[in-house]
Amino acid sequence: MSGFKVSARTLFHLGADLISSDAMALYELVKNAFDAGSERVEISVRQRCPVEASNPVIERITVALEIAERPAAPEDEDEDEVEPAPAPVAEEEHESEAELVVDEALVEELREEALATLPEGAEAEFAEAVRTAEGIRGLFEAYSPVNEIVVSDTGHGMSLDDLETIFLTVGTTFRTEKVNERRRDGVDPGERPILGEKGVGRLSAMRLGSLLRVETARLTDANSSLLDIDWSLFSRHPDRRLEEIDIVPRPGPAKSRPKGTVLSIRQLSTNWSVLKLEDIAKTQFSRLNDPFEAAARFPIDLTFNQATVPIPAFRRLLLEHAHAVVTASFGPDDPKDLLPNGRISQTAKLRLRGSVNYALRSRSLPIDLSGVHLRTAAGVANDATLRELGPFELKIYWFNRPLLEEVDTIGTKKQVRELVNEWSGGVAVYRDGFRVGSYGSGADDWLGLDRKALASGGYKVNRAQLIGRLGISSLANPDLMDQTNREGLRDSPEKDALVALLKHIIEGVFRPFLNAVDEEIRAREPVDLKGVAERVLSQRRSISATIRLLYQRYPEVKDDPDIGGKIEEALASIGEMMRSLEELGASYQKGRSELTVLAGIGLSVAAVAHELRQVTTNAMASVDALRRRRSATDLPTALAPLGTQLKTLLTRLRVLDPLVTSGRQVKTSTDLVEWTETIVESARPAFQNVGMDIEFAVRRSSDAVTFEARVVQGMIVQVVGNLLDNARYWLGRSALEDPAFKPRVLVEADVDRREIRVSDNGPGVPPAMRDTVFQAFVTTKPPGAGLGLGLFISREIAAYSDATISLLPESRTVEGFSTTFALSFRKA
Repeated sequence: MSGFKVSARTLFHLGADLISSDAMALYELVKNAFDAGSERVEISVRQRCPVEASNPVIERITVALEIAERPAAPEDEDEDEVEPAPAPVAEEEHESEAELVVDEALVEELREEALATLPEGAEAEFAEAVRTAEGIRGLFEAYSPVNEIVVSDTGHGMSLDDLETIFLTVGTTFRTEKVNERRRDGVDPGERPILGEKGVGRLSAMRLGSLLRVETARLTDANSSLLDIDWSLFSRHPDRRLEEIDIVPRPGPAKSRPKGTVLSIRQLSTNWSVLKLEDIAKTQFSRLNDPFEAAARFPIDLTFNQATVPIPAFRRLLLEHAHAVVTASFGPDDPKDLLPNGRISQTAKLRLRGSVNYALRSRSLPIDLSGVHLRTAAGVANDATLRELGPFELKIYWFNRPLLEEVDTIGTKKQVRELVNEWSGGVAVYRDGFRVGSYGSGADDWLGLDRKALASGGYKVNRAQLIGRLGISSLANPDLMDQTNREGLRDSPEKDALVALLKHIIEGVFRPFLNAVDEEIRAREPVDLKGVAERVLSQRRSISATIRLLYQRYPEVKDDPDIGGKIEEALASIGEMMRSLEELGASYQKGRSELTVLAGIGLSVAAVAHELRQVTTNAMASVDALRRRRSATDLPTALAPLGTQLKTLLTRLRVLDPLVTSGRQVKTSTDLVEWTETIVESARPAFQNVGMDIEFAVRRSSDAVTFEARVVQGMIVQVVGNLLDNARYWLGRSALEDPAFKPRVLVEADVDRREIRVSDNGPGVPPAMRDTVFQAFVTTKPPGAGLGLGLFISREIAAYSDATISLLPESRTVEGFSTTFALSFRKA
């Protein structure tokens, strides 16, 4: 039969590559126990000596045993022929050395080597078993458990046939078929979910050690069934094909428990300690089950050298002291469109709904997206991908770390902060109540929250402040599949849509709302432009000192355009902006409202200066640490994150620049009817290039009435231009979804009302966002399509021009249009 031939070493490499860590390997074995129907799982780690001492001895014993138990070759066999794989050894053969060709001197030599690895004071019973073991097989059985991981469950167990057809089939479809059956027919109430379906979990044992013994029994069995696997065979015989390595289950002794499976893993791959196991208990097993759920977690009994290793429980009381909470759910608008298997009906209308509760400020904000705005936030052109994504539930708790206080039953402020440190890390993913990958902890910033937090100012809503949970299920979200190495979700259109929606909730709704509320509170307090300038000056001096030190130690950095050049550019921009603001402030009359506006802009510049000081100081510390450790990492690689952060900060300075430079422009008396028409005509080609046009109309009761105001003309261009840009974007989205859609844009100069209005017939503004569209960083556009600053800057410019900008209510929206923005000027 022709086709692919699989070498034995392939399986060895699969085990090494698919399971990325010891913690992940144990997690996979725990999930196997759960899927077997066990009520709990026991994990016992025993280490009597270093693996560097024991493993070579076990290897020599194993090779000697393999040679001794190898069947004799026929006399006429070609000596050059490849030797067959070692034959399976039946249980009765294990009981006798009669048929083994054994060099007794070699056995004694190996025994002495084994005993020499045991430290003084080693467990007497174990040492005695090694000392008195008979023959090479007896020595192997006595010594190989010197270092051992035993995973025991009380599940339904396996038969000899199960071991042969299921356990020894890598990639078995046994559980996949059960999952598919549930996806088709639904799940009975109270039925356990199935956690594993790839059929590769048994390779976790290979990650942990070279030798595996499986002892298993079903409730109806009188005897146990045994399976021994020496994973090193697959590397010691790399030229053999996989099927040439004989691994055969065999009947075992009378069972010692009613049912269940015991995995004994020996010749461990690495050393274990109580500290290592405690770390796994704290960082992995404590998060195994969804900590947000009140239900009891799957019990794991963990021991090291027979001493219990506790698994910390999550202190759910901490969540009651969060400073803000985000809840969101996605699914069909009508719950009746949720099918029995949890999937979404193909005809369902979809909705993302939820809320932000800023408990610290006693403020809340609804989340409600559907239609075009939902699809835009998800970055999809139609609902098909979102239906395939399936429903999900999100909950995020945000902690303002400087404001943490002591909590009864938890402890002091320091203890509360340590608990937040331990559990924070972003948004963790739980499928059917069990954790997926390492999301929500460690270095896995899968949503890019820290990078975006830096770009947003104040480093607000970073992963260190968040304890979050995303709930999905294997039946309702079948396209959110694990990567084979179990490190997270596999890339797919559905995952991309999920990430986009989560980022929209966090970056497009949550963070801007916190900023807006805090800004509103700060606005009530007097702001001193002089004090802001002094703060910026202090930051600049600190940055300059750090940079001088960096240049002295690493002169090559100064000439690097991505580091030295950008630092100098940022410092120069900050200095120029503050000088401009101070000059403008000096030209204004004391007490005028413009001073407050300028001080607000100054605070934004000060925030950038503060972060520039932070990133340069952190970069300096990182490079110094590498030098102390004599790391092989080169300087450009070490400073690459600094270059990325500098680009982000420079982008923010460029966004602020129009607010500063516009103040240097001169207000002139302007006919706003004529000027608006000029703006429309200059924007018309951009619309015509995408198959749209702009209608322009003047509304007035009499030709004698004029519409003039003293404004900076460039600022009016910026406001009206932003409204037109937004209209063109959303009309384009509507046209993309419906080729029959006829986009319309109307710009009106209303002389009597002294208003410039921009209307369009696009998807409109979601009701939940009508009160927040003018806040900074609020947008439903996908990442990269907008920063959410256009309307915010337009509002500031309008205030400077003695005008207001507003989203008109439905009663004043022009008939045939969905949205009307109005730039209104005071009566002359």
